[in-house]
Amino acid sequence: MLFTRSEFKHLTGISSDLSAVNFYELCIGMKTKGKKIRYIGPNDIYTTTKHPRIFALKKFKVFEDIYELFSNSSYVLNDISENKRFYKLGLANFYLTLFLDDKNKFENTYIPISLKSESHLKNASNFGSIKYVFEKTNPYLKYKKLLYPNTIDNEFFSNYKHKLDELIDYTFIEVD
Repeated sequence: MLFTRSEFKHLTGISSDLSAVNFYELCIGMKTKGKKIRYIGPNDIYTTTKHPRIFALKKFKVFEDIYELFSNSSYVLNDISENKRFYKLGLANFYLTLFLDDKNKFENTYIPISLKSESHLKNASNFGSIKYVFEKTNPYLKYKKLLYPNTIDNEFFSNYKHKLDELIDYTFIEVD
């Protein structure tokens, strides 16, 4: 899964005349030419009938909980239907769902495109629990951090090492 600046604006549910990248940069604080930091302001954003205020407020409330989708109390969903739309993959717990799409320039990578403050476990063809969550920062080729849990289970490591060798830099990850 790859979180991109270009999808952040859509995930918030806010309308803006700013480009997606500028929207993201102003949300985190963008340096101006005068070396000052400018943040997004009330004149930069608005709501519409397509992006109503109530939905944006709901999304903002769950943004602080999004990290919970990367834990053992969450599930990976396959083939999810939601409001006449179909998603190949998603992450969900019992009150939050992050929908992902693979239509991007990175092969075998899913990009979060929608966030709902409700569970969609029942709308998936099947689902399974999350075993491990790894992190890598571009431009690194291999994952260098294990976010969940603290170590890799030795049995899992033995069974899947041949598949993981191309993906993981073990000098940074502890095997139990």
